[in-house]
Amino acid sequence: MNHDLLEKLAELEHTQWAAWTRYFIENQTPENLAKWRRQVETAYADLTEKEKDADREWAKKAMELLRPSADILYEGRFLRFRQVKGWEYVERTKVSGIVAILAITDDQKLLLVEQLRPPVGKNVIEIPAGLAGDIPGSELEALAEAAKRELLEETGYEAAKMEYLTEGPVSAGLSTEILTFFKATGLRKVEKGGGDGTENIQVHEILLGDLQKWLAEKQKSGVLIDCKIFAGLWMANPL
Repeated sequence: MNHDLLEKLAELEHTQWAAWTRYFIENQTPENLAKWRRQVETAYADLTEKEKDADREWAKKAMELLRPSADILYEGRFLRFRQVKGWEYVERTKVSGIVAILAITDDQKLLLVEQLRPPVGKNVIEIPAGLAGDIPGSELEALAEAAKRELLEETGYEAAKMEYLTEGPVSAGLSTEILTFFKATGLRKVEKGGGDGTENIQVHEILLGDLQKWLAEKQKSGVLIDCKIFAGLWMANPL
């Protein structure tokens, strides 16, 4: 028996159980209790797609541990370095997804964030983005909820609605990351923004009509421009 694999699967099961139990204890409303009773009595095949997604997320994590073709070369606090058939790549651990948010205010200003990115050694202009399921106790966080949370943390804007746009790999030759794009609507400034305690984010609100000139000026000053800005704008207003 592979003891290391056994321990990792046991730890994963405990993490999932703890997250669900914590949620159950803190959310025992009559509506939730009725929903849980129905789920207990319902076969998996008859669950809603949203309910199945929660089970699929656990299954994906278990499959990652069971993959026999992948050799783990190194594992840090947040990243795992793998090799499969000679191909080396990285994957994030302890997350359920990555989200990016295209947010345009009612007065046609695009919300952008700027921060130092150590891998490239420069400040980078980006649309708000972040991780889902990385907060202890919120491993089952829905991607749309993660997008709302990240937008609020980074920009101080609250979104009434998150509209799914698309999803796809960020760098398929390097990473397993699948990025999910959302469009935020019903925006309202409620906080300062700037990120959590570990981040130092500058928020920019740029009129769409001035965006191209503004980005060109930032690029000339040595700041890098993330291409996801243009992908998000195209998806919101495709040619």
